[in-house]
Amino acid sequence: GRGVSAYQLGIPDDHVAFWLADLLRMPNVDPYLATAYASIQFIESGVTTTQHSYYNPDPRTYESVLAKSVQAYADAGLCAVVRLGVLEKSPIAALCEELLPHLPVTLRKQTRSFLDTRTTLPVDDYFAIYRDWQRAYGGTETGRIIVQLGPVSTHWCSDALLVRIRDE
Repeated sequence: GRGVSAYQLGIPDDHVAFWLADLLRMPNVDPYLATAYASIQFIESGVTTTQHSYYNPDPRTYESVLAKSVQAYADAGLCAVVRLGVLEKSPIAALCEELLPHLPVTLRKQTRSFLDTRTTLPVDDYFAIYRDWQRAYGGTETGRIIVQLGPVSTHWCSDALLVRIRDE
């Protein structure tokens, strides 16, 4: 669903820790337009099915952005498996927490302030959203949109969360 890559939006490929931090400055792109553009590229290349690994770090817009991406796939006529990414702790927050003890006091306070403003979706909310979307798309006539649940990355999920995802 990302018609324009992070690199094309000014985020260079780099070591993962630096790359993740750089993602904070990536400009917002309308999710419907980005997914529609990606869909056009798929169709022009002969691709009719895609896997969309969805993750949105902002709990306030999680479902609205998801809805726009799914709508773009539906409008394009593509089959899409949309995997809702789950994590327990933001990788950016984890990286910043590791750096805190090594920062000068002023920068440490600014970083702590930044971290206090970052929130992630509570784990139970991921599962509730997944069940809602499963109900919405699980029995569609065309069956072109399939919703799944999976970890954003296994190292940002506890073993208990990975088991819960598997069991869901």
